[in-house]
Amino acid sequence: MKKLAIGYLLSAFNCLSLTPLAIYLLFPAMVTYPVSIVLRALGWRDVRRGTGVGSASYLVIFLLGVVTFLLVLLTFTEALPREALQIAALSWTFYSVAELYLYNSAARNLGARTFHLASVNIIGVASIDYVAFTVLPASVQSFPEEVGGFLYIGAGLLIVSALAAAVASTNINITRSTTLQTIPKLPPAANTSPIQRQAQPLLKLEPLREGSQKTCPKCRAANPLKARTCSGCGAILAVEIGLKCPVCDAPFAYAKKLRMDRYICGICGSTLVVKPA
Repeated sequence: MKKLAIGYLLSAFNCLSLTPLAIYLLFPAMVTYPVSIVLRALGWRDVRRGTGVGSASYLVIFLLGVVTFLLVLLTFTEALPREALQIAALSWTFYSVAELYLYNSAARNLGARTFHLASVNIIGVASIDYVAFTVLPASVQSFPEEVGGFLYIGAGLLIVSALAAAVASTNINITRSTTLQTIPKLPPAANTSPIQRQAQPLLKLEPLREGSQKTCPKCRAANPLKARTCSGCGAILAVEIGLKCPVCDAPFAYAKKLRMDRYICGICGSTLVVKPA
């Protein structure tokens, strides 16, 4: 996922503007910050569409990210009072919580364990919030040394989080399975007849995580897990024979590959593992 990786690398760069390097990086960060927000939102949207993981939290990241950027920009241009930065801090906190949810979902369902390390973002944001609500109501000119420590610790944690998310993003592989030939096939046992070889399935699918509902691939309508057809457009959502999802009976052709032996059902979102029958 190049979009996510680049977006989080830019995020790490942006966090350097919260360190003593701010005098050099503040204005470049005002350019890279909105780019980072857009790339991260688009990246998580692609993950959602490709794997079913993450809900619509990418919209929260985009909308609140834009609000945060505009508040900061208008404050530095003195179009808004300094206290507007506190609202920006709250907006940043809310979309960071949305990212925390996405980190944990991706780590749990997509095998990208490095996202667990990225979860330190919420501690970093809390440290920045402490500074925003402790210093800004008073005077920025009188900046207590101990409060500055919170700022730099928060910036450091956010940089670690962004770098971890960038690394984890490179481990997300979304590939649509359009044919059953993309699944590895094992040779039949030597003592089976040709008829038995045709009748016996070579592979089986086992659920690692079960979905809760079916989503129609045509009209995107939500349906009960055991629905045979879509209630919205009448599309067939389940089959009787052939390789199919063990949770919702959807054809395996709708599955999307996560890694070597793991797939995600494109209808119900269940995570499946391929094993020899």
